[in-house]
Parts: sequence; C-alpha cells; structure tokens
Amino acid sequence: MDKKIAIETAAEWWTAKVCGNESDTGFVKDHMDVEAVPVLNLLFGDTNGVNSVQRAIFQDVLEEEITKEIDSYGYANLLMDYYPCPILRKAIEEADIDEFRIPFKTMVQIIPAGQNKYTVKAGRYGGELEDVPPCA
Repeated sequence: MDKKIAIETAAEWWTAKVCGNESDTGFVKDHMDVEAVPVLNLLFGDTNGVNSVQRAIFQDVLEEEITKEIDSYGYANLLMDYYPCPILRKAIEEADIDEFRIPFKTMVQIIPAGQNKYTVKAGRYGGELEDVPPCA
C-alpha cells in the first residue's frame, strides 16, 4: 500500500483499539478476570468511553505524527509496553483520552515494502505481528 494509505491504516487500527466501545487493556484481559475490567475502568476514571470529537482528534494527531516519523526515519513503530510511545502519548493527551484505554504490550509497525510501498503489521509486543489490511 502507498504511504498515505499505510498511515491511515495504522491510525485507524489504533483508533479502533483505543476508542472502541470496550477498552482492551491486553494485560488485564490476559492475566485477570475479565469481570475486573469495569472496576479498573471506574478506578482509573474511564467511565464514559470516548466521544466522536476525541476519536477524531486522536486519529488526526496519529496521522500527523506518523507522517513526521516516516518522513524522518522511513518507518514508524507505535507501541505501548507499560507506557505509550511519544506518538501515542501525544495523541491521547491532545484528545484527552485516558492512557488506560491503550492495550498493554501492543505494537504497530509501518515498514517499507518496496519503492513507495509500505506494510502495516500489528500485534502483541514481543510476539508475532500480523499484516493489517488497508483501510477501506
């Protein structure tokens, strides 16, 4: 896919994960009873989810920052280990989204795949990443 579509695809993938109806905290769902997720959301202040304005801001900031990263380095890695990378941090802060909504140990790579072509891969940090199909 071309650079613009790869950037949109990566941004949409993260937006769906972070701004979806249900927060996928990764570590919590893998290591705790799923019943604990609503309680943790209450403790960390994530009771209202993400509204459409926050979602749009989050995705726009991601697209801008991913573009800068690729223009500077030729690729981009967006990851959340226990803390978000600078690109994700900027997007959640500008959109006023709780950091707890970002799935732990999750990564998206936008890597060159030939002249003016890119591949987007996503998955658990430290695990095998899967190809993400281009957004529609």
